[in-house]
Amino acid sequence: ELEPKEAQALRGSALVCEQKGDRKQALKILDQALEIDPSNEECLLDRSRMSMSEHDLDAAGKDLDLVIQSSPDLLPALFSRAQLNIQLGRMDQALSDLDAILKENPDFAPALIGRSAIYQQQGEDEKSQEDLEAAMQLQPEAAEETELTRCLMSAHIAFVQNRFEEAIQSATQAIELDPSNENGYLRRGAAYWYSEQYTEAWEDYNYVIETLDRESSKALNGRGGCAAELGDAEPAIEDLEKAITIAREKE
Repeated sequence: ELEPKEAQALRGSALVCEQKGDRKQALKILDQALEIDPSNEECLLDRSRMSMSEHDLDAAGKDLDLVIQSSPDLLPALFSRAQLNIQLGRMDQALSDLDAILKENPDFAPALIGRSAIYQQQGEDEKSQEDLEAAMQLQPEAAEETELTRCLMSAHIAFVQNRFEEAIQSATQAIELDPSNENGYLRRGAAYWYSEQYTEAWEDYNYVIETLDRESSKALNGRGGCAAELGDAEPAIEDLEKAITIAREKE
């Protein structure tokens, strides 16, 4: 009877470590908790979320599958797995999880926005608009933010499927909705980069750094990479070194 309580106590310690910025230690503690109580859904969900943040998508997926096997209708697990599948470019699996969520929770706006973005990239414009409008009706005070989120997701979906021109179009729509949101520039910059449009990519990354005044390791890494491709070795090295320093500070 003490084992579940011990696992929960370890989970609390892991969350404290995460709040302090030590995610790797938090993951180690969650491993210990799950050795004590392997079916603890809260620990599995936390470990999956942290694994995704550490870009260990295989580990995240395994934990989510374990949770869903025991609780097939658990919304947080289904939505996290949908997000994971989008990251991996597995849109059919993502749609399946989003459909399952919306069957039981038709007013869950994040799932409507996610499904709308997938439909948009699949050319299902009518279905995409229907889901977007349903999400906007649920959050009328945040209608523009809802559409922005859909555009950013659409850009990401196109990007992971190597459809870079479509990613550029969706990211541009996001920028038009909110010119102060750095994510639109970062996603468009990445799509420009993979399209070998290095000048355009440099401009987007530079806009984040200089105009939006954001200290972003992604933007610095992108601007440095573009400068290298364009033959500007000195600023490239400077940006890449600064990007590494910022990334290490956030570890």
